[in-house]
Amino acid sequence: MLQNISSIEVYLKRISEKTLSVSFYSHNSIMLHIILLILIISPIDSVYQSTLQFTSIGLQYQPNNNLQLISTKSIKTKLLCSAQCNQLTTCRIFDYDTVSKRCRLFEGDLTTGSIISSSSSTSVVGTVQISSNLYSSVYNQSCQLCHQNRYETCCTNTSTCQCPGHTYWNGSVCALQLFVNATCGQSNACRSDLNLSCLSDCYGYSSKCLPSATYSKKKIYSHI
Repeated sequence: MLQNISSIEVYLKRISEKTLSVSFYSHNSIMLHIILLILIISPIDSVYQSTLQFTSIGLQYQPNNNLQLISTKSIKTKLLCSAQCNQLTTCRIFDYDTVSKRCRLFEGDLTTGSIISSSSSTSVVGTVQISSNLYSSVYNQSCQLCHQNRYETCCTNTSTCQCPGHTYWNGSVCALQLFVNATCGQSNACRSDLNLSCLSDCYGYSSKCLPSATYSKKKIYSHI
C-alpha cells in the first residue's frame, strides 16, 4: 500500500506559527514557494533538519491511539504542513489534504499506527525518516552535541544526550514507545505514562505492553 514517490530535505529552523501565517498572507503562492526554496537550499544549522518522504495520494495515517494526534490545522500547502511537523520534535508523521487544506500532525510512525486508504483522493502522508546515523554520534554524549537537536534532548541529571519523552533507546535509534497489546522486547519499550509495562508470561510467549497491574490469580505475567 505504501508507495514512496518523492522526498524532500527540510532545512527549517524552529519558527513560530505566527511567522508562517505572516508569510502565507503576505505573499502569493509563487512567491511563497520561492521563499521556501531559498530556505531549503540555504546553509543553516544542520542539527535541526529532517528528511521527509511522501506517499502517493489517496492515503492517510491511522494512529493506534488518539493521544498520538498532536494538532489539526488548516495549512495552505503541503510544504508548510511539513514545516510545521519539522518544528516539533514529537512529530514523526503527518497527513495533508490538498483540497481541504487539513494538516494533521502525529507523534507516530509505522510501529504505532498504519498508513491506510483515505476517503479523500487528495490526501497524502509525509513521514520523517529515522536512521541510526542521526543518533549514533550523539546518544549518551555531552549535551553540547544535542543543543537544538531535533532527535535527542539534554538530560540535566547526567548532562548527556538522551531520548526525548515517549521514546526509548533500542540500541540504534530513539524509537517511539508502544501502546497496549503491542509486542515489545525490552522493559522501557512501553508507554509508562499510560501505566504500561513490557510483560511476558511463564510459557515464553511474546512479551506485550500491558497495564502494570495485569496479573492473573496464578501470576501468569511477570516483569521482564
